[in-house]
Amino acid sequence: ACYNTANISGGDHYIGGISGNSTSTISSCYSIGAVSGNGVSIGGICGRISGSGSVTACYWKDIPGDKAAYGTGSSSSNAGAGIFAAGVWPSSAEWGSSNWKTLGSWNDGNPVYPRLAFED
Repeated sequence: ACYNTANISGGDHYIGGISGNSTSTISSCYSIGAVSGNGVSIGGICGRISGSGSVTACYWKDIPGDKAAYGTGSSSSNAGAGIFAAGVWPSSAEWGSSNWKTLGSWNDGNPVYPRLAFED
């Protein structure tokens, strides 16, 4: 249950909007910053998932021209991660309500992104 709004830039490997390299579960997170680097394993959420790691119920913003083609850069898929869109948005069933003040909305292409419970 976290988010990133900053642009992320790195070197050759394992660059992600939330984590570069993860061996654990990344769940209920999102990233809306551009992700870029020079090499491989660049993802909107995580650059590389290894070991027993996974991505569950995460979202990222597809930014034209950045290097994050998938939710996780270590695979050619968005398993566990979706690109924010009209029909692809966090739900209270997925994220619950204890960590989040609001889940925001697509707002006809002018997104209002989720906010954590402690934020004003």
